[in-house]
Amino acid sequence: MRRILSEPSQPELLYELSSFVQHYGNAVDHGHYVAHIKDENTGQWWRFNDKIVTKDSQSSLTKTFSSEDVYLMMYRVKDTNHIERDDNICVPSHYFEEIQTSNATYQKKYNQRKEKELSLINERTEEVRSVLSEASVQSLSQPFFWISCDWLRQWAKNVTPSAIDNTAITCSHGKVPVSKVTSMKRLSSKAWETLLEKYGGGPKLSHEDCCLDCLKEGAQNVMSADTYRDRRESFKQLAWDILDGKNEDGKYYVSRSCLFMGKCVKLNLNSSYFLVPTSWISKWRNYINPDVKNSDTPETLNVAINSLLCEKHARLIERPPELILSFGVLTLRESSACGLTLITEEDWKCFCKEWDTEIQGVSAEFENMDNMNNEFGNCQVLIKTCPEVCESCIGEKESHKFHYCNEDICVIFVRGKGRREHSSKAEFNSSTNLEVSASTSLYTLKMLIWDYFGVVKENQILEKGGITIDNSDEYTTLVDLNIFAGDQIIVRDSDDELVNEKKDTQYTEEGYRGTLLTSNVSSQGRTSMQKPPNHFNVQDLSPREVLESIDQFFVEGHISQYPEFAVPSLTDHIYLKEVGHIVLLKRFMISPSSRGTKSLIHWMLHKIRSNLRANRSTTLRALYYMNTFFTSESQSTTIVDYIAAMLECTRTSLNIYAAPTGYVIGDLTFVYKNEIVDCRRVEKPIPTGVITDLRTEADYILLVEKDCILARLSDDDFHISHKCIIISSHGRPSMAVRGLVRSLKLRFQLPIFALVDFDPAGIDIMVSFEYGSKNSALYNSNLITKGIKWLGVKQGDIQLLPDGCMLEMTEKNLKAAKEMLRQPQIRENSEWVKSLMWMIKNKKKTRIDALTADNISYLANTYLPSRISEMMNEFGE
Repeated sequence: MRRILSEPSQPELLYELSSFVQHYGNAVDHGHYVAHIKDENTGQWWRFNDKIVTKDSQSSLTKTFSSEDVYLMMYRVKDTNHIERDDNICVPSHYFEEIQTSNATYQKKYNQRKEKELSLINERTEEVRSVLSEASVQSLSQPFFWISCDWLRQWAKNVTPSAIDNTAITCSHGKVPVSKVTSMKRLSSKAWETLLEKYGGGPKLSHEDCCLDCLKEGAQNVMSADTYRDRRESFKQLAWDILDGKNEDGKYYVSRSCLFMGKCVKLNLNSSYFLVPTSWISKWRNYINPDVKNSDTPETLNVAINSLLCEKHARLIERPPELILSFGVLTLRESSACGLTLITEEDWKCFCKEWDTEIQGVSAEFENMDNMNNEFGNCQVLIKTCPEVCESCIGEKESHKFHYCNEDICVIFVRGKGRREHSSKAEFNSSTNLEVSASTSLYTLKMLIWDYFGVVKENQILEKGGITIDNSDEYTTLVDLNIFAGDQIIVRDSDDELVNEKKDTQYTEEGYRGTLLTSNVSSQGRTSMQKPPNHFNVQDLSPREVLESIDQFFVEGHISQYPEFAVPSLTDHIYLKEVGHIVLLKRFMISPSSRGTKSLIHWMLHKIRSNLRANRSTTLRALYYMNTFFTSESQSTTIVDYIAAMLECTRTSLNIYAAPTGYVIGDLTFVYKNEIVDCRRVEKPIPTGVITDLRTEADYILLVEKDCILARLSDDDFHISHKCIIISSHGRPSMAVRGLVRSLKLRFQLPIFALVDFDPAGIDIMVSFEYGSKNSALYNSNLITKGIKWLGVKQGDIQLLPDGCMLEMTEKNLKAAKEMLRQPQIRENSEWVKSLMWMIKNKKKTRIDALTADNISYLANTYLPSRISEMMNEFGE
């Protein structure tokens, strides 16, 4: 060291080791680094491993440190004369300036963030103080609102509170029960409106929403408890009297459960019987059974019998149960579909006495008794009722099955010529439930079968009950083909018969069946559709255009004319290769509950019209809480989608938005609600409304699956050093995230790279961007973005991961991967197909986080720059 660094004019110098860096890894371009630094004052060595700092006991006890992994050593000059020196001379001037600049930049960012945080805290403090000053209710005669204490506590404590959530203080009737009084607070009308306007949520619970039903139930329980105690004492005394021989009236008592055990009734051919509703009998059994707690009191006998008679003709609206003869004994056939139960005349009289009524009832007699074989024969025994069965009303009742909506049918795929029940290899058969409606076309059913089983629609042979379904008109509805909810459909592939006849053909691995990856070209050569089906193609409309459409809708009287009014079917979605994404076919339906649905559409149209005229917007969640007739938030969303389809416009055209999901950071600014949103320094939530004036000078867009990965890259200033835009999809991307990516792609033509987990869900995220999703089939034409490059994590990255970073595929993962391989849009991408097949074969997956297992900065400093550089070169070519 002296020979290299010392000059002849310099005095004798001594250098001592002050720090060194160790490298862990099997290659130079990646690995992990650990620093060892000596405290000059105490002589103690310290070990710095990322955020973990520990005392280095080994280097402190010895004067030398031996290692083969030392990457860098730093020495400090030691003055042997112990003369006090100026430490500034040890740092070169250009390093000192760089340090000063970095410190200044860091201090500036720190001050800005501190100022922002303090501003938010002060703003929240002032808000809490302002709302609480107006929250007290001066008099109970004034209107007030109830609010959950749990939500109020987190609102006062958190800087960014969530929406109001009063579900914890509501009962099953949707009101405020007395039992929840300790879990809620009263708020004045002004304080409540302030919170609701800013945070939304609900439900809205006013001073008039005290639940009287819960109060009555509580009172009845108290009375029942008192009555039970009184009866228990009286029966206890009665038992002692009987044991003492004091039972003077000669009465005896038995358990009520012995009166009616619900066993199959043995019928006497010469006896008289009556018919009662099976549901009423079941409710009565539960009522008298002491083991069944809190059972409902059955309706009166008059109400039960009157429910069996039609209003038009006062005849029986239910067919009597079927009878079977087994070994000379006539019994009822056990059938869940039967709504009536036969009881003896003696039981009927007991019922009438218990309910204090003399109602005539529905009597039953047996017919065709002369043709019965009294020993072992079987014959049909008819039941003649009084009043008679009303066939016209029953026929009208059964006609409702022709208008089913969103019900399941069972589809069974059978290979070969034989029937499924005679197949020698059960594994060759598979089945699934498909959700269809009465108005679903045969074409749509075939596309769904193609999507699930991989049998092209031209090769499908469909059967129901052993009868082949006519395939001549593919746009015939299922109800016209006598396919109803709960039916079982058999599917065969016509090419299977040809394959079975050719014994010398090459064997095809069964694991590839259904994925269109076989060498059988004949089944794939007829996949082109002759004519694209008619499908919805919604557009962004101006408020004036939407208002004109709504006004015209009311003028034409669609809402008031219930029988002629139909709503779109939101379940007929298929992948249409001609347009390159999943579409929603133009099909309409009339459901049995159409009057209720149409009344909700009527209310929603009025709400949208008033919002557009006042230039107001609202959220899907807020709409759900505005109308108590909505049974769920998904129902209110469905009503909005009905209207968007009927008006052929987007949700944003209706001024209706979903809750925001996902974040963005990088070289991007835009205008939202007349304010400039700057994403260059701090990550911003992606707005669900209309954004304008997009500006960027970024080189590319990086899509990441998780918010935590975006935060990790943000901490490393990746968006600054690489001049890009980072967008998190927050799992499966919402319409707002997909809309932002599409807008950036169309306007700036930037390369887009996707960083997702190596599992079926990660691939599904890329599919949603490229082809859309089934849930948003109505809006996919305005949301898809083509040309997204898969950056990672890929199958080739597995060898870079440390041991133990691979995870086992769950049964749910394996099922999802197999179902994805059946989707035609996925089969168009060979890289996706190979990855899914590898996952299924090896039953392994991994996450993005595995790339940071050894070094938390490896993702930002090594992996991403290398991969993006390669793909940018490909993009330039």
